[in-house]
Amino acid sequence: MLITLSLAILAYFFLYKSYYIRFNSVEGVSEESLIKVFKYEFGLSLAQIKELTAHMPYVLKAGTFFETRSLMKQLAAMGFQCERVRALKGVEEGPVTPIEPPAAPVGDNFNTEAWKYADEAFSFALRPVDIKKDKKAKEEEAVKEDETQMMEYAMTSPEEAMRVDALIDQAEAAADAPYDEAFRDRISTLRKAVSWTLKRHWTHSWILIVGVLVTLFVLFVRSLSTRTNVREAKEVVAKVKKWERCDTTFAEYPGERHVSVAAPFDNAVDYKMHHLCKSYNNHLRSKSIAERKAKEAKETTSRSERKELLEEAKEHERDAKEYLKEYKKWNKMNFRQVRAAAIEEAEHWVDHARSIVTYLFIYVLILMPLYVMASHQYGYVITKTKESAKMLNELRNLGYELALSVLGLALMVKFAPDYVVTEYRNGRVDRKYEEMNEENYFNWGKVMAIVVVAFIIMCVVSVVVMTISTIIGLYHNYDWKQIIGTMKAKVEQVQAK
Repeated sequence: MLITLSLAILAYFFLYKSYYIRFNSVEGVSEESLIKVFKYEFGLSLAQIKELTAHMPYVLKAGTFFETRSLMKQLAAMGFQCERVRALKGVEEGPVTPIEPPAAPVGDNFNTEAWKYADEAFSFALRPVDIKKDKKAKEEEAVKEDETQMMEYAMTSPEEAMRVDALIDQAEAAADAPYDEAFRDRISTLRKAVSWTLKRHWTHSWILIVGVLVTLFVLFVRSLSTRTNVREAKEVVAKVKKWERCDTTFAEYPGERHVSVAAPFDNAVDYKMHHLCKSYNNHLRSKSIAERKAKEAKETTSRSERKELLEEAKEHERDAKEYLKEYKKWNKMNFRQVRAAAIEEAEHWVDHARSIVTYLFIYVLILMPLYVMASHQYGYVITKTKESAKMLNELRNLGYELALSVLGLALMVKFAPDYVVTEYRNGRVDRKYEEMNEENYFNWGKVMAIVVVAFIIMCVVSVVVMTISTIIGLYHNYDWKQIIGTMKAKVEQVQAK
């Protein structure tokens, strides 16, 4: 309980709590860096940036702990004099000393040209949200005039964001009254839209991470059971490599008999005898089946059945010849060849002993950090992949609902109580006792099987959805041509030295 509470507190302070940055001075910072930071990191308008530089100190909301920490490093490198603030402590976001904006001009024709640019930018930056209407409402019913239309960001590339940014700059430059409330709200909305589009955001699903962590735990527990098999297989490999040299010549066929070698990997003679008997027994068995099929073909009166039996007889004859070739191949092997074959087989056992569970465990272990890395997405990527993300979320929810439904079946299994047996003697109750109801064991088995199926569904859905999300995120969030080109250039530089 204490550990859970501690983790919850840490998660709140590091992942959810908002932190602020107090700008004390921007002296020495270039105008280009100043505008770039406040436009794209904080979504401020040019008018707000002028306010900031003229009214220090200035407090701005920066984001979570890690976002604030990363931004502080960038600001320090550019020459900003600032500090992280955990809470506003009574000081509202903005200038510490409030300012009074100039009064707006009298009349209705101010900012006319500026609004043209602002409206054009708005049409590129945002789009209406498709809201599912109430089932009781008519399909042709329009949104009421007094209702606010919800909007969402529409920019799907950095180029589109910079196009909107240029229009916002033109709108601010053409404004007659940049402090007009409606105009400032529109510019602020657009600046925040561009800032959000060009910044990275965490889009990972905690419920999906929990599902994959459960999968990882299940695979880890399952892989523990394979370690013993792997160790034993490796011991066999080591034993074969230490074989003492001996004569492995056999002059006669071993005859049809069961393999008598209990531990064929003890020495080269036993190992060779094991495979000789195996090959020759298979040869004789296939030959016997071929003869039986040929005899049945002669006795049958059906033409189609005769044809089928003759084909089977020929197939078994071919198998008998292959097994005989295999036998002769083994019989010609010397000690070195026999040992090489034994090492190859033992090493194959090692690979087989590791099983697919171990490889799945390694895959999921690597997938987790890749998923987190791919989930740190640019805003324009989130907008661009919105439909695919929605489909993946629906797939995840559908899979989890199916798993919960299957798990709910376990609660429906009824357990029969033990039998109460009453013995009578002379019309009186002599004793009562309970006899075990064997159906309980059967019901417990059904419950466990249902629980296992539910966990399998959850694990499979979690890994599949995380894999697809990771591929999509890595593909869209990184310029792989540039990354590969940079890596090649570094490799060439190292080789040149």
